[in-house]
Amino acid sequence: MFFDLIRKNTRRCRRENGILYASLILSIIAFYVILSLEQQDVMKFLKKMESDAVTKLLRLLPLLYGFSLVILFFLIFYAEKYQMERRSRELGMYQMMGMTRSRLMALLMAEDLWTSLISLGTGLPSAGFLSELISLITDRVAGLGIIGHQPFFSMRAALVSCVGFLLIKLLAFGILCAKMASMEINSLLTEQKKERGMVIRRTECIAELILGICFLGIAFGCTMKQESWMKLLGMTFYVFLGTLGTFLVFYGLRAGVELISKKMQKKKTLGVFTFRELQESVIQSPNVLAVTSLLIWMAICCFAFGIAVGWNSRNQERHVLDYTIIGEKEKISRIQKDGKITSNFEELFEVRLESLYSSDGRHSFSWDGILRELENQIGSDSEDTLAATLSQYTFPYMISLSGYNRIVEAAGNEPLSLAEDQVAFYVGPEFCGDVVWDRLQEAAQSHPEVQIDGKYYEIAECTSEDVVVDRAITIAYGLVIPDPLFDQLFEDQYESYWNAILKETPVKEEGLMQTILAVNELLDQTGIRYESYLQNMGRQLFYQVAGSYTTLYLAAVFLIVANTVLSVQFLMRQQKNRKRYLILSKLGSSYEALSGSARNQICWYFGLPISVAFVGSFFGVRSLLWGLLPSGSREKLTMILGIAIAVILLLFVVEWLYLLLAMRISDRHLLEMMEPKREE
Repeated sequence: MFFDLIRKNTRRCRRENGILYASLILSIIAFYVILSLEQQDVMKFLKKMESDAVTKLLRLLPLLYGFSLVILFFLIFYAEKYQMERRSRELGMYQMMGMTRSRLMALLMAEDLWTSLISLGTGLPSAGFLSELISLITDRVAGLGIIGHQPFFSMRAALVSCVGFLLIKLLAFGILCAKMASMEINSLLTEQKKERGMVIRRTECIAELILGICFLGIAFGCTMKQESWMKLLGMTFYVFLGTLGTFLVFYGLRAGVELISKKMQKKKTLGVFTFRELQESVIQSPNVLAVTSLLIWMAICCFAFGIAVGWNSRNQERHVLDYTIIGEKEKISRIQKDGKITSNFEELFEVRLESLYSSDGRHSFSWDGILRELENQIGSDSEDTLAATLSQYTFPYMISLSGYNRIVEAAGNEPLSLAEDQVAFYVGPEFCGDVVWDRLQEAAQSHPEVQIDGKYYEIAECTSEDVVVDRAITIAYGLVIPDPLFDQLFEDQYESYWNAILKETPVKEEGLMQTILAVNELLDQTGIRYESYLQNMGRQLFYQVAGSYTTLYLAAVFLIVANTVLSVQFLMRQQKNRKRYLILSKLGSSYEALSGSARNQICWYFGLPISVAFVGSFFGVRSLLWGLLPSGSREKLTMILGIAIAVILLLFVVEWLYLLLAMRISDRHLLEMMEPKREE
C-alpha cells in the first residue's frame, strides 16, 4: 500500500506540475550533451589538430556544469516549495490519520527519488540520441563526413549528470523537509495567510520607470561602441547599470498595471478580476519578473550570438588544396617516388613564391599607381584604411604564374593570361572582404601600374585563391607575375611549396577525414614538414564549437529556468487565490470564462518580462556582435545580425509554447477546483 501511494502521488504530481517535470528532463539532456562533448567526432578530430585549445575548452566545461547546477538548485527548491505548499492540507491529513513524521518524510523522499529516477530514465536516453544526432549533423555540416562514425554513449557523462542532478534534488528536498518537519498539524491544515500588498505611490513608480529606461538606454548605447569592450571596469559598470535599469523598469510598471486595473473597474466584466489579479502579481513580485526577464534576455543573446557566430565561423573557403608540403627538392623527389603516398594524390605540383625584401636592398617596389586609383575613390573610411594598409606592404610577395594557374585550374576557373609587362594583383582570401574586393576590382579596371626594380608593370586583373593550405604561409597582398620575371628577380633564391590534391576515389570510400589521417601517417614517417586541409578545418571548427556549444548550453539553462520560474510563480499564486475563483463560480461565472481570465493573466504575466527581454535582446545581440566579432567579420555584420534576428523570432515561438503549456496546466487546476469532490 505504501508503494502504491508513492506511485499514485508521483503520477499526480507530474500531471499537475508538468512544466517542472519537463524542465528537469531538458536540464538532464543539457547536462549530458555538454559533458559528453569530448566523445563527439568533432572533438576527437580537434584533439589531433588543436589539442591545446581543446584541452582548455574541456577544462571550462566542469565550470559551466557547476554553474548550471547552482542555477538549477534554486529552480528545484522554488518549484518543490510550491508543490509542498499545494499539498500542505494533504500532508496534514496524513498526520491526522496517524502517519508519523518519520514515515511521512520517508514517503516524500521516496516520491522525490521516484520522480528523479523517472526523469533520469527519460532524459538520459533522449540525451544520448540527441548527442548522437548533433554529432552526425556537425560532421555533415563541417564536411568531415559520417563514414567511420562510431555510435557512442558516454557512461562518464551519464554518471556525472546523475550524481549532480540527484545531489541538488536531495539538497533542495532536505531543506524543505526540515522546514516542514517543524510545522504543526494545524499549520498544515490552515490556509496560509496572503501576502500583504505593497503600497504604490504613482509618482515614485513613474520616476522609477523613466530612470530605468534611461539606465537601459545608456547601457545599451555605450556597450554597442567597440571602445567599451576594451575596458573591463567600464563594461562591468554598464552591465550593472543595465541590470539596475531592468529592476527599476519593473518597479515602475506597477503604476501602469494599477492604472489599467482602475480603468477596467468601470466595465462590468470579468476583466476587472483579471487585472486585479495581475496587479497583485506584479506589485508583489517585481523582483521575480525582473530576474526572469534578465534570464530570458541572456538566453536570447546567447542563443542568437552562438548560432550567428557559429554560422559565420564555419569553413566557407573553397576546398581546393588538400596538402602543402614544404621541403627541399631532394625530399620531395623521395615522396614522388614513394608509391604509397603518391597513389593517394591526383596532383602534386610546385608553387614558387618569394618576398621582394632583401638585406642588400637590391630590389625596389612602389604601389603608387594603384594607390592613386584608390585615392580617387575616397568617399568613406574603408578606402582610406585600404590605402594605408596597402602602403605598408613595401616588399610584397611575388607568386610564379605557372604554379598559381595550377591552383586556379584545380578550382575550376580559367587560368590567368599575362603578358611580359603585366601582373595580377593578389589578395589573400582571409583579407578579401566584400568591401576590399569591390574597391580593388574598381581600381584595377583602369589598369594602374606598379614599379618593380624601376620598371613599370600593368595590373591586368585581381585574383584571390589560396596559394597554400592553412598556416604554411600567410599572404595578405601580393602580385602574380610571369615565370620569366620571377626567374629574373630571384634566380634560385625562393621558397618552394608543393601542393597536393587527393584522389576522389579514396575520399568517397573512406571519407575526407579518414583519408587525410591515413596520408598523415605516411608523411610523418618521412620527417618532412607539411600542412593539411584538416588543420585549417580544425581551426575553424574550434571557433565554431567554442563559440556555439558553450553559449547555446548556457542559453538553454537560462531559458528553462526563467520560464519554469514564471510558470511556477503564476500557478502558485493561482492556487493561493483558489477561493476567489470558487466565489466567482458560485456567482455564476462559467469554467470557460474563468479559464479565459486565467489565460489572459498568463499572457500578461509572461508578456511583461518577455517583452522587455526581447526589446533589449536586439540591442544586446548587436552589442555582443560588434564587441566580440573579429575585425575581419565586421563586414558581414548585417548578414550575421539577420541570422541573429531570425533566431530571436524562433525563440519567440519557444516562449509561446511555454505559454500554452502553462495555460493547459492552469485550465486543469481550475477544473479540479470547480469539481464538487474537491470541496470534501
